[in-house]
Amino acid sequence: GTVYTWGANDDGTLGKHSHGEWKPERIEGFLSFTDGPDGIALPSPLDESERIVSIAAGATQNLCLSLSGKVYMFGCYRDGNGRLFRDTKHPNDTRKDRDKTEEKIVQLPPRYMQEYPIHVWKMPRKVTKISCGTDFNAAILDDKSMVTWGIGERGSMGRSLEEFDSKVDDRRKDSYDLDYVVRHYLTPRPPEWENDGGRPVARQVLDISCGGYHLLVVVREGPDLALTTYSTGLNNYGQLGHGDNKERKKLTKVSETILGSLCLFVSKLSMIGMI
Repeated sequence: GTVYTWGANDDGTLGKHSHGEWKPERIEGFLSFTDGPDGIALPSPLDESERIVSIAAGATQNLCLSLSGKVYMFGCYRDGNGRLFRDTKHPNDTRKDRDKTEEKIVQLPPRYMQEYPIHVWKMPRKVTKISCGTDFNAAILDDKSMVTWGIGERGSMGRSLEEFDSKVDDRRKDSYDLDYVVRHYLTPRPPEWENDGGRPVARQVLDISCGGYHLLVVVREGPDLALTTYSTGLNNYGQLGHGDNKERKKLTKVSETILGSLCLFVSKLSMIGMI
């Protein structure tokens, strides 16, 4: 289908340059990149086979998933200090950003905001599902694995990362080690699973759901492909389901005992008409 956006547009969230829209407006400019006959990536406009079939919205970023499994992004990610970041364009995407001289801002990707859709071209495989948290994203790939990316500072991406604030370049105030940010934060990569011990585990990702600053994943794993739930990220209200409020940095299995108790609790609430 076709993508329409409306509402406030403070951070490029609508995928176009405007001060906001009071009614739905169509978003255009979905360009993917494929290898031409000489091996050079060529832009290809969105055609019938590239229809958008799914969207996901974060706090200020949006993702669109096409029928062929490509992901597009517009908007931005805000770090804990309110600074703006975005995904990087393919080197052959020569479209120019809007002239921001009137705002006295000169910031190149991955800083600032993305005001038109760009192809998330570093995705390792075709994507079948997308989800957005406040400042991070997750996607299921066509081989039933998954990746995360964005500016997830509270363990929400389920990966061992150096603290984001530690990547500030001391030589320049408010200047990050952008190479590190792009390679480790803004490049889609597989999350880490607690207690795998570096051993390969047969695992199929069935579903994902991003909360504000946490992530839930449903998988089948092990020789009997048992149905299991994992979670990672902020846990100040016990949203990870581990029976505590300790933050997690890796995807950690939710105890079957806790899951069973939760299901029984929900069942009882349903029986008495509270949910």
